[in-house]
Amino acid sequence: LSLSAVEVFRILSFLTFPLTALGIYFLTWIRLKRQTVGLIAAVFFLLSQASWLFQALHGIFAQSFSLILVAPTLLFFDLFLERLLKGQIRSFSSRLFFVITVLFMGITYLVHVVTATMIALVLILWSLIRFWFATGPAGLKIILKKTLVALVPAFATILLGLGLAAFWFIPFQSYSSLANREGLNTRNLSQLQEESLRLP
Repeated sequence: LSLSAVEVFRILSFLTFPLTALGIYFLTWIRLKRQTVGLIAAVFFLLSQASWLFQALHGIFAQSFSLILVAPTLLFFDLFLERLLKGQIRSFSSRLFFVITVLFMGITYLVHVVTATMIALVLILWSLIRFWFATGPAGLKIILKKTLVALVPAFATILLGLGLAAFWFIPFQSYSSLANREGLNTRNLSQLQEESLRLP
């Protein structure tokens, strides 16, 4: 089977939608323990016009692809918080979920910064909600303490993900600068776009 670069790109562009829906399905199923609810959420995502808007009208592939990473990031972060609230921070599963969350966060930063920023805000908000509504004594001092404690895992995830993205991106950027020096110029984005339009 021989596919051109344009055909491969079109297939990958289409696959972003079912893969995102699959992530929503597993996130809803695992956290709510309701497989039917997960299926309904995934189907409604596929039926929503907003899900296809940017890809169909503007061809924003990076943003569509980054949406695949949203549900897994939220899922593993919530699983990590669950064990953290139970005092199982030193367990293997807790550390594994944290590492996977950081990995997804770093990849999302590389794929689309705006999506990663939105995920970061959701992680902070969700961590605060989880700690605020955790069982325990109430009171202003307790709430303030829970707020500070809740910010630690969220910011740790965000900063480590950002650091991981920088670890991958900075050497690549240095190589690109070297490769694009005069005499070693590669084709720029506009040239690639013009060539893609000439393809059958």
